Amino acid sequence: MTEKLKDIIKNAKAKDKGEFQEFLIIPTDEIYDGFWGKNGFNEMIVLAGDLRENKWFKISCGSDAFRLQSLMYNGIGFDVPSDLGCIRIFLDKPVSILGGVSSIIAYPKEWG
Repeated sequence: MTEKLKDIIKNAKAKDKGEFQEFLIIPTDEIYDGFWGKNGFNEMIVLAGDLRENKWFKISCGSDAFRLQSLMYNGIGFDVPSDLGCIRIFLDKPVSILGGVSSIIAYPKEWG
């Protein structure tokens, strides 16, 4: 994990609801042992970028899954920025996060 990513995680405020268009997926190397018990997956931190505020928010620290619930997007991109060293997902349209438990589900904002 890069120093820049550590700094972003440290300074990101928790926000479990909102509209987002960018996500960082950060594996923790910790075995998930939450709501469903140990299930063969590692925990992950998910940060969501709010392009209007130009900030990152923690939408999860300890989830085992993240699902984008839609086929209506023109594009979903994935990359690994060198300065962060984690997977970034970016969307053509924002999605809504309505609060999560062990799994995060992102819906098209038109649905919610």
